[in-house]
Amino acid sequence: MKSFIAIVLSICFVKSSGTSSDALESLPDELIELFNSNGTTWKAGKNFDGLSLSQVKKLFMSSEETLTTNVEQIWHSDSDSHKEFDARTEWPHCPSIGQIFNQGFCSPSWIYASVGQMADRICIKTGQNIDVKATVEHMMNGNYDCNSNFNTADGAKAFRYWSTKGIFIEKPEKSSNQCRCQIKMNDEYFGVSNYRLSQQLDIIKEILSRGPITFHIEVYLDLLYYKSGVYQRTSDVKLGSHLVKVIGWGVENGVDYWLIANSWGTKWGDNGFFKLKRGVGALRVGENNYSALIEKNTKVPSTMDKEQLFLVAHKCSCGCDKSW
Repeated sequence: MKSFIAIVLSICFVKSSGTSSDALESLPDELIELFNSNGTTWKAGKNFDGLSLSQVKKLFMSSEETLTTNVEQIWHSDSDSHKEFDARTEWPHCPSIGQIFNQGFCSPSWIYASVGQMADRICIKTGQNIDVKATVEHMMNGNYDCNSNFNTADGAKAFRYWSTKGIFIEKPEKSSNQCRCQIKMNDEYFGVSNYRLSQQLDIIKEILSRGPITFHIEVYLDLLYYKSGVYQRTSDVKLGSHLVKVIGWGVENGVDYWLIANSWGTKWGDNGFFKLKRGVGALRVGENNYSALIEKNTKVPSTMDKEQLFLVAHKCSCGCDKSW
């Protein structure tokens, strides 16, 4: 009981003083009982077993980061929407939609959500399955390491890059000892235009017609403990920001939610997924969302950067695994 009171007091100290989350050195199990006692719409449980708060904070971006918003906004024309929708069942031939990845401590928090959305939309558009993990590893190889300050990147930059440079889709071939990760003459090239959605209904219609999109969300202490239900913030302890992939929406016990695929592994949350309450101000999701339109483009640029290359699944992969 004394330890529980101490935890509550420490949380109150962080709230009242306005200090950072550094006041909490660990992720105490006592907070599970505290969050579950709030009578909210979700249940807390143990995640990140054995990890300290300072370690877990490497999974997302600094709270102080200045975001750049996509310039173009679009509005969808009025049409009927669905009360519930799950992109996994709408496009079952695209397994990347439902894949959960473990970004680990050596991957920027934006990369799996961004590459994942592009892979989903390439599959929806062309029927080709992209190997998200291999693509991420290839992009990271030579660009990032665990000592780099790469996790402060603005997620919109990735979409603006692809919008400027386009995307190559490569079908790697096995050689005697490794993958051939080189562009061949018959590889496909797609142009990309990026934009953001203005209203919640526009987001719904965008996912319904073109597939998953990416949200930039704020991360608070209680999200680290999420296990089930519809998450809505109960903590004032802000830890940072993060990019996630939104694959659908629905209603649970009268509460509207977004269905979200995270990149913290399948042991976190509901097998790696979580439901976020829809509405104005929910982790600021309406302020920063990213979408991309993929079109076949016959004008292939003369140069190719690593971030342009997407690898087709079930062939071979390049790079290294940097999960924890």
